[in-house]
Amino acid sequence: MGITCSEFMSPFGDAASEAILGQRAAFESRRREGALLDGSGTHAEFKIARLHSDPKRRWVDGTPEYSFEICGLRKLFPAARFVHILRDCDSVALSMFHFERTTGIKLVNSLAHAYELWMKYVRACVAAERAYGPTIVCRQLFDDLRQEPSRSMERLLKFIGEPPSSSCVEPLGKKINSSLVTEKDSELTTFVEHSEEARRLWEELRDTRQADAPSSQEAELLENEFERRVDHELSVNERLDRMHQANTVLQRELKERTQWALRSKEELEETRLRLLRLQEAFDARTKWALSLKKEVEQLQKPKT
Repeated sequence: MGITCSEFMSPFGDAASEAILGQRAAFESRRREGALLDGSGTHAEFKIARLHSDPKRRWVDGTPEYSFEICGLRKLFPAARFVHILRDCDSVALSMFHFERTTGIKLVNSLAHAYELWMKYVRACVAAERAYGPTIVCRQLFDDLRQEPSRSMERLLKFIGEPPSSSCVEPLGKKINSSLVTEKDSELTTFVEHSEEARRLWEELRDTRQADAPSSQEAELLENEFERRVDHELSVNERLDRMHQANTVLQRELKERTQWALRSKEELEETRLRLLRLQEAFDARTKWALSLKKEVEQLQKPKT
């Protein structure tokens, strides 16, 4: 029909966006209740909502796994912008390793696993940087956010097309540590077995500027990978459907055989009872025959 994948997916993104924005009131109510219960981790500038005359026009999702889905997300949300906050691998690895302390969710099994996961996230984001260029994906060093917050925030606001605001810098003055990694923990990075490959990648990206223009070749690679994954998911779903159908058939056969087995069991029980009754009748007749035989023998004895 001449409809491209992006044209097909974009309305689904619009519907998702409308659904999310439609939950604004319920979301704000839940956040207010949580802030009233414990406001220790809430900065004054982290406003749940602005005035009705100045409503929020954006929603933000910081799910790390979306690093692998930027190609698909662009098809759903063509106007979306992506910020790649790049932090040194040692700090991230320790943070992921200790994430379970506060959340109860175990992200990684070991520090080696954490370094491996960091590399996967970063390489996926860098691939998107190269494919779509700095107008779509913006790399932001975490250290610059801490050391040059005003300059960094001004740059990010310009990237997403928002006017500069000094109030946006104020929350950066409050450290948010979701995994309770202490300075003592950070010193352990010199003693634990770590990934040299991850450190080399971090140093390379830290010292190298993001490319100034998108690469059609990199974009094609991402597109092909996206199509491959879609085809894979479709094939997996088809196999799951076939397995589900086969399972349905097996369940039906199992039910039929179970019913047959129950009927057979009932028939066997009825047969056993009939045989028992016949045995009882046979024993009674045998007893009667023996008693009759004794009577006959008594009658046949000569009288003296």
